[in-house]
Amino acid sequence: MKAAMKALVIVVMMSIIALSFVYADDAKSLDEKFFHKAHFILKSADELGLTADQLDKVQALKLKVKRSLIQKEAEIDIYALDIKAALGKDNVNVSAVNNLIDKKYEIKKQKAKELVDAYVSLRGILSKEQYEKLKEEWQKQAVCKMGESGRHEGRGCAMMGREKMKK
Repeated sequence: MKAAMKALVIVVMMSIIALSFVYADDAKSLDEKFFHKAHFILKSADELGLTADQLDKVQALKLKVKRSLIQKEAEIDIYALDIKAALGKDNVNVSAVNNLIDKKYEIKKQKAKELVDAYVSLRGILSKEQYEKLKEEWQKQAVCKMGESGRHEGRGCAMMGREKMKK
């Protein structure tokens, strides 16, 4: 009986670890995507012709998202501790552990959905023209970065520099 319980605990722990990597990668990439885009918008404010109100909205959205992520990460960490503690008991209540796992991943799901919503809201702050200009600037940046890694000989960076000199 104890051997079966130990095997069950090992299976549950391995499942938690595997799921953590899957969810962490998705959430992390959404997190990075949002903050990278917000930073790029703020950095390109002059080129995009952002108003003071738009700048304030982008900064307020960044703050709101960061605060929410900190709170959700803390909740996720607490559930992880509770799961670990429950699995460390002599008599593991599988139902209770499963309930904790469900709660932990419900928060991760909320976090991912909030990041998608924030990303769409970030785009909504810009006018259609500003968004088109942002896409152009983003593509220029991508070409520039490819040049830094040895591809395309950095032509995008040189072109960006010439365009800025013309202005």
